[in-house]
Amino acid sequence: MAEESRISRARQWINSPAGRWTAIGAAAVLLATAAWIFVGDGGDQRAKDIVQKGHTVYYYCKACKATGKTAKPYDQPFPIVCPKCGAPQAVEAFRCRRCKRIIENIKGVQVFHCPHPDCRFKYSRRVIGD
Repeated sequence: MAEESRISRARQWINSPAGRWTAIGAAAVLLATAAWIFVGDGGDQRAKDIVQKGHTVYYYCKACKATGKTAKPYDQPFPIVCPKCGAPQAVEAFRCRRCKRIIENIKGVQVFHCPHPDCRFKYSRRVIGD
């Protein structure tokens, strides 16, 4: 019953002149903000900078066997240029949950083990998120 009285009081207030002007003012502010975002830059340059900068990924280089983290632009596919040797053979990798070493992410394999002899942790596609 208390909820009904709150709702009925809110309805009465919104139908009053003060409530109407408040609603019209809030709608005008929202429309003005949307128009400013649409007509203005809209964040295009910032979005382009973010896409170009990319995100941090783990890599495994098939040429020099180097591993690590590097920044990769969102629109650039693997394999990428290795930061260590410069060869375009760095493929996607992930960090083993048990031994914390970086492992090549082998596409198409459903279940595989960490290749390090002291670890041999078992992974599946669901764990990797692929």
